[in-house]
Amino acid sequence: MNEKRKIKLDKEKRECMIVAVKAYFLKVREEEIGHLASNMFLDFIIDDLAAEFYNQGHGLLRLHERAGRGYAIVTEVLTSASAIVMVRG
Repeated sequence: MNEKRKIKLDKEKRECMIVAVKAYFLKVREEEIGHLASNMFLDFIIDDLAAEFYNQGHGLLRLHERAGRGYAIVTEVLTSASAIVMVRG
């Protein structure tokens, strides 16, 4: 196991993922791979690929948050504009 690994999985979650990797290889590639190969493949995904998924997810979250703030500002402006129109009647 890589000591620099930033993503930590508890034993139960890791075992579930290893089973999923084995099932994937069997279904998609029609290959039966062992526990060690599945474990190493999972380590590769965690160490080499996971950061990109995290970064994209984080970027989408920030975009969603900004859109939410934008929606709140537009709603506030429209509400204020409606109030002004009603007062000026």
